[in-house]
Amino acid sequence: EIIEKKDTEQSQIQLQITQIEERMQKGILYLQSIDTEYQRLPEYKEQLLILQTYEQQYLTWSQIKTEHEKAKQVFDSSFAIKQEKEHIIAQKQEQVSHIQTAVLEQTALVMAQELQENKPCPVCGSLHHPAPAVQSSSESTDAAQLSALREELEQLQTDYRQYLQTFSHAQAVLDEKTNQLKTALEVCQEIPTDYEHLQIQIKEQAEQVQKSEALIATRKKSEERLQKECEGLSEIRKKEAKLLQAKIAEGLQDLNFLDVCFEIRFSKTSGYTVEGTDEVEFMISMNPGEPTRPLATVASGGELSRIMLAIKAVMADKDEI
Repeated sequence: EIIEKKDTEQSQIQLQITQIEERMQKGILYLQSIDTEYQRLPEYKEQLLILQTYEQQYLTWSQIKTEHEKAKQVFDSSFAIKQEKEHIIAQKQEQVSHIQTAVLEQTALVMAQELQENKPCPVCGSLHHPAPAVQSSSESTDAAQLSALREELEQLQTDYRQYLQTFSHAQAVLDEKTNQLKTALEVCQEIPTDYEHLQIQIKEQAEQVQKSEALIATRKKSEERLQKECEGLSEIRKKEAKLLQAKIAEGLQDLNFLDVCFEIRFSKTSGYTVEGTDEVEFMISMNPGEPTRPLATVASGGELSRIMLAIKAVMADKDEI
C-alpha cells in the first residue's frame, strides 16, 4: 500500500511536470513570435514611412495644383484688366488725336481769314493764297478741351504703368507655381502606385505596425507568466532533489563511500528552455572537509563507475523528474 501510494504521488508529480512543460513550450513559442515581430518592426515602420512620404508628395502636388489654379485665375483677371486699360487708353488717344486735328483746323481757318493778297503767309511766306483753309467740320473745339483730354490721357497712362507692377507680380507667381507644379508632378509620376491604392497600403501597413507593437507590449506579462511556470517547475525539482540527494548519498555509503558528501546543485540557464531555467549539476566530495566539486572532475574511473551505479539505482523510477 505504501509503495502504491508513492507510485501515485510520483505519477501526479510527473503529470504536473508534463503540464507545466507543455505550457512552457507554448510560452517560449509565443515569446519567440514576439521577438520575431520585434526584429521586423523597424522594417514595418520604415515601409510605412516610405508610403507616408509618397502620400505627402501626392498632397504637396494637390496643394500646388490648387495654388496654381488660383494663380491662373488671378493672372487671367489681371490680364483682362490690363487689356481693358489698354483699350481705354487707345480710345482716349484717338479722341485726343481727333480733337487736336480739329483745333489745328480752327487755327488754320482763323489764319486763312487774316490772309491778304500780296502779303506773306505767316506759315509758308507765300504772297499768293490760291487755296486757303476751309472748315470741314461743324464741331466746336478749343484748346482748353484738348488740354483736359490730354490730362485725362496722362492720368490713364500713369495708372496703367502702376498696374503693370500688379500684372507682372501675378505673372511671376503663375510662372513660379507652374514650375513647382511641373516638379511635383514629375515626383508623383515616380510613385509606384496611385493615390487610392496608396491609401489602402498605408492603412494596411499602419495596422501591421500597431499589431506588432501591441504584440510586443505583451512580452513583459508573457515572460512573467513563463517565469512563474519555470519557478513552479524549479520548486518541484528542488523538493524532489532533496529526497533524491539523500537517497544517492545513502546508496554511495552502501558502496563503501563512507565519508562521501553528495549534493545536487541548481543554477540558472541563460535563457528559457522547454525544460525550464534550471541547470542541474551533481556535486561530490570524497574526503571530509573538502568542498564539493563537479562529479566528473573528482572521481577516478573506477570510482565514477561505482558512483554512477548508485545514482542509476536510485533514479530508476525518477528518470523524468
